[in-house]
Amino acid sequence: MRFVGVRGLRMPTRRTFLLAGVAGSAALVAAAWLRTTRVAPGGTGSAAPGGSSAGGTPRGGDGGFGAGGGLGGDTTVSSALTRLLEQDAARYKWVAATEGSEGAAPLELATGDAVMAIGGFNGTDPWPTLAVFKDLVARHEIHYYVGQGSQSFGGGRGSSAIAAWVAAHFKKQTVGGQTVYDLTRPLS
Repeated sequence: MRFVGVRGLRMPTRRTFLLAGVAGSAALVAAAWLRTTRVAPGGTGSAAPGGSSAGGTPRGGDGGFGAGGGLGGDTTVSSALTRLLEQDAARYKWVAATEGSEGAAPLELATGDAVMAIGGFNGTDPWPTLAVFKDLVARHEIHYYVGQGSQSFGGGRGSSAIAAWVAAHFKKQTVGGQTVYDLTRPLS
């Protein structure tokens, strides 16, 4: 049987199918590994390779999963911060907001509740705008803002405007080494 293709396009070769199969297999292995990743009881470590499932300090120096510590640095969440975020969680659409999904993911895994990733994956997407964020805070849809330290990955202009507004208008506290702003407690 002879295949007739579109002019200028070649039919896939055996090598193409082999490479696609290898890539697909690698993706399945990665997905299975990610599915087993958990924040251990007590809010620290990882049940994944390179972490400790007993609630201790993860192996790998900087924290996170393995030697590199992940894209955003430390992925552990203190038990004190987890307890704070879980207070009255059912009353809010998001228990917290933080910059980028690198910061939001560990908080979501630790609490099991929704955390807003300001600016998308790395904090540079223009959503939410400052005006939208102010509206969500006014409607009491977000309880806390968790500030990012020097290890954060993102930092787009939109997320820095939100961070500056939050710092200028709400009371802060340090919980588990993180700066946390209670968006229900204005400064004045």
